[in-house]
Amino acid sequence: MLDFIDPSCTLIYTIDDVSQVEKDLQDNVLIGAMSTIKLQQVLKTNPFIGKLPSSSEIVIAMPVAQDSTNNVLVIAKFQKTRPQDSLTKKSPPKKGIVLSSYSEESIYQMQVGDYILYSRSKKWLEKAKIQEENQDEALAKLMESNTFKGISVYSKNNAFLGSEAILSAWNGLDLTLVSKGIQGSGIAMIQDSLQLLSVFKGQQSHGFSMASMIPNTALRGRTIGYSDAELLYQNINIYKKDSTQVLLPDVFETLKSIGQVVLNNGEITLMESLDSQLSLESLAKYISGRETYRDVALYTFNVPNLVHHTFSPLLQEYQINVLFSIDNYIIGASTMEVAQQYINAIETRNTLSEASYFKNVSEQLPTTSSLLVFEQQHTAGFSNQAMGDLPTKQIANDFPIAIFQYKYDTSFAHINFINHKAGKEVKKAKGVTQLVTIDVGKTILGDPQFFTNHKTNEKEIVVQDIENKLHLFALSGTKIWTKALDSPILGSISEIDLLGNGKKQLAFTTKNKLYVLDRNGKQVAPFPITFRDQITQPLAVFDYDNTKKYRFVIIQDNEIVMLDKKGKTVKGFTFKKAKSSIIGMAQHIRLQNKDYLLFQQENGTLSILSRTGKERVKVSEKLNLTGAPILKTRTSFVLVTKDSEQKTISQSGKITSKKINTPNDYSLNIVRDNTISLSDNHLRVNSKHIELPFGIYTSPRVYYANKKGYITTTETQEKKTYLYNFDGALLKGFPVYGASSARIIATKKNVFVLTKEDDTKCIVYQIK
Repeated sequence: MLDFIDPSCTLIYTIDDVSQVEKDLQDNVLIGAMSTIKLQQVLKTNPFIGKLPSSSEIVIAMPVAQDSTNNVLVIAKFQKTRPQDSLTKKSPPKKGIVLSSYSEESIYQMQVGDYILYSRSKKWLEKAKIQEENQDEALAKLMESNTFKGISVYSKNNAFLGSEAILSAWNGLDLTLVSKGIQGSGIAMIQDSLQLLSVFKGQQSHGFSMASMIPNTALRGRTIGYSDAELLYQNINIYKKDSTQVLLPDVFETLKSIGQVVLNNGEITLMESLDSQLSLESLAKYISGRETYRDVALYTFNVPNLVHHTFSPLLQEYQINVLFSIDNYIIGASTMEVAQQYINAIETRNTLSEASYFKNVSEQLPTTSSLLVFEQQHTAGFSNQAMGDLPTKQIANDFPIAIFQYKYDTSFAHINFINHKAGKEVKKAKGVTQLVTIDVGKTILGDPQFFTNHKTNEKEIVVQDIENKLHLFALSGTKIWTKALDSPILGSISEIDLLGNGKKQLAFTTKNKLYVLDRNGKQVAPFPITFRDQITQPLAVFDYDNTKKYRFVIIQDNEIVMLDKKGKTVKGFTFKKAKSSIIGMAQHIRLQNKDYLLFQQENGTLSILSRTGKERVKVSEKLNLTGAPILKTRTSFVLVTKDSEQKTISQSGKITSKKINTPNDYSLNIVRDNTISLSDNHLRVNSKHIELPFGIYTSPRVYYANKKGYITTTETQEKKTYLYNFDGALLKGFPVYGASSARIIATKKNVFVLTKEDDTKCIVYQIK
């Protein structure tokens, strides 16, 4: 069949069953998202192809003018046993070119030996009649060796991703159309140094280990792997016909692969190093300045085009202005913002290697390659290349990634392509992403907190700075308001609904005032209330029956002031003064439908009172109290003393003691029958023991929301925030970067984690 094809043809399809291929093209969801499929257009424009009297393979050849789907030559094996009534001849049967008709259109046909040729253009048959043996050895090798049944696409002088660089002389790609997409494998023929794939001659192929360093939000990217940098550089110069004797920069001898990734706001260049320290030393003469972001040193790179100029046109013209190192990679970013976005993605492990859809497709590809190109935005348009078309900007949302892979061999390269529909796991993908970083501008006092916007039910961030200014930020990072306060807030801010109308307020104390602010930062009458004596403990807000009949409990050394929602003293509360200073904030605990108010005193007295302030549980023993919140089980109170004893106090006042066998700090928390403790780096969640990396950890905070439990602790030296569930399992994507204890809040769809990034910034992570 090859001998009938004119040398000017640049695109050839071989099909073994036209009717089946037409059905497959029609049914394939990915093909449906690709608006310019040449083969589909050809079959639609030339319906006679599907009615040919042939059950064997046919060949469809197209000239360089690929915009014409009428200008094709069809070659089929002659079938003597099949009646030829599909085409009605207008002229009498004779040897040579015969004019036939189909659906009122004229078709020329010609029988030569065992073959019948068809075309709407008579010239293609005339050329085929006199043509000698096709001299295109590359195409001949591809077609003669192919035994694939289905669709095979042969394309000439394949441009590299739409650029002017010619990748190969001919590509032969066997395609499989399946319900979940398209995949293919084949050969790229390389005749000489005019084809770009020739630069990999003498190189060993390389495993695609870079997936763990590519954000899963990357729009597209490419990687090259090599074993001999100098040889690759020489071959590239031969390809470019560059005879200048410029030495290869030393750094590239220390690398084994280079990748380029496009993010939504810039580009990243990844250099996988054999020795990252040696690579950095080789780059020292090109770098200046230094900033630090999350303990990563960021350098100014003074030769932005160094990598591109060295390996052009294999690599694109992406500038490197910021340089840094993570693990065994040297990484270049186009801007500082891109560098920070990239570091965030890597730290939360939102990478290709963690994406289920990438794992699924990569398992079906060879493990090594010379060149790998992927697309995650215009995947349908990228897939056009597999069908012999130029890439477009077609998007197929259900097909998250398309990959072309080339592996160099002697004078040719193996090609693999895949673009499959993602499963349900992508739509239900779970993990953590950094939502926003909020720069307060001044040192933050205490821990940032969440606050609920009652108008939208969205979460906002409230934080105080060292100048005692209180700020409210939206989750977008936009500042909503700032209010100056007289002094630092004591403890945490309480979110209340003072008027019982669904509108939320912020309630807190400073050293002399009780504040209630509305969502706009305005005072809510009759607050603020000023106190003559200093307030010594954080504000406690009691709502005994969840009826919004709030009680505000103010501690001033050993004195207790209880106010109602109108700012009036609650006359029915009789416990006005303790015998010694109160440590920690007042607590309200409900056990078995009974209310208990708890006050810890410096002299070791634990007062457990009724709502009216009368003693409800007599605790006869003096305890070495810490001021940390008292915990509860279903029937008892639990606390840990300074001398490492766990005390369980029944509602009748009976005390049970248990010595804690740890020489260091011990934290305990009990939530809904779940017991969580931390000693050194040993976290225990119920019966499960988790050994954390050595470090200094904040006391675990425990949250229960949406019928799920969350446990968070932060390692303060490495600045890593961990998040576990009540099964003791670390949530996907954790630990994340965090410089303080974290707070958690949940909505119906998402969970948000709030922590500090540094002294002046806080971070919000989103868990899906």
